[in-house]
Amino acid sequence: NVTANNLRIQTASVGTYAQPLRTSVGRMSALTSGSIFVNETDALEIGAVGASVTQVFDNGTTSVITDAIQSDVQTTANGDIYLYAAGALSLGDGSDEDGMSATAHGTGRIRLASGATVTVNADVASTTGVVTVESVGNLTVGADVNVSTGADISLESTSGNIELGVESFVNAGSAVVRLAALGTVSVGDITASSVSLISGGALTVASANSLITANDLRIASGSVGTATAPIRTSADTLSVSSTGAVYVSEAFGLTIGSVAVTTTRFSGASENTSVTDSAQSDLSAGDDSVLIVESGNLVIGDGTDADGIGISAAGSGRILIETVAGNVSLNADVESLSGAITMISGGALALGGSVSVSTLGDVYTDSDGATNLAATATILGAGVNVNAGGNIVLGRIEATDVELVSGAAISVATGSPVQV
Repeated sequence: NVTANNLRIQTASVGTYAQPLRTSVGRMSALTSGSIFVNETDALEIGAVGASVTQVFDNGTTSVITDAIQSDVQTTANGDIYLYAAGALSLGDGSDEDGMSATAHGTGRIRLASGATVTVNADVASTTGVVTVESVGNLTVGADVNVSTGADISLESTSGNIELGVESFVNAGSAVVRLAALGTVSVGDITASSVSLISGGALTVASANSLITANDLRIASGSVGTATAPIRTSADTLSVSSTGAVYVSEAFGLTIGSVAVTTTRFSGASENTSVTDSAQSDLSAGDDSVLIVESGNLVIGDGTDADGIGISAAGSGRILIETVAGNVSLNADVESLSGAITMISGGALALGGSVSVSTLGDVYTDSDGATNLAATATILGAGVNVNAGGNIVLGRIEATDVELVSGAAISVATGSPVQV
């Protein structure tokens, strides 16, 4: 065991997973070629540490030996970094002003864990090693701080919140990013091939410019974004399960479908472990649901659950689906119990075979181009208003009041037993 206020380590390697270096120190800095395994009994700060000692010679003279100030925790030859603090774990830049707090070279993996809180105030990076950050309490990544690697990144708080600061960046390249918290999650910029966001409370953004970029995006949360600060995405496929309202703004084209995400984590042992967030389909909201695509097409699919539903809002939850400059294609149902449903397309609007749009409230559609209902497609509502800049092709519409406005012609889908 090492007990001290400050601990400076420069060596080939420190401890092992089975036998980590046990410390009771306030601040630490470590530089190794190999791996670092440290288990702190209380709170730990990663920062700048220098050391001076007085050496006594056999002739009675003395000399002061000074080890220069060293910052951060760093490995230089594919070494892993494993830091556990029973108390709060805080990672800072130190005095070298390189913006880094923990750096693992090459395939070196990083695990930063705390029995209390984790605060990351300077960058954490590996070249291609897994990065795992876990806390029992709150997990905070400061403003302008990056967590990056060419492998999977996992940030998890088992009983607290996750907060990513303004202009923070979690970047896994073509790998996976997973954020999971029992409490709330606030996101900055995230880039990965697959992203899984799990929040027991609200999922919000650190700033209006925060952007999640991914091929596949899976969200399970109490609520998603707000009306004034939606979750901004640049994703190919999206699935959302929320007990509250959902507000999503997509930069380019998007498909509502099925997403499963498996994330590799560094447990500290020689082998990595993995966690799988199982396939989740559709966009399901417990309140209002707003999905806006700024550029490109929107395709609403059923996913793999085969329930026939693409977007749903519980109770009186309202639904707004909008593309600013693209088409809207419904290949699965859109439904609310009694909330109004609005679908706006900057291009064409199409309802596929056996697809229904249904609510006890009103349904309003508006397309700059044509609106086409397949022969077996249905729109059901208290009042239905269909507006199209182009043709309207009808399947079945059922409502107390119906209004059809076309900039061209109104016709019936081939084979449709049309009912209005």
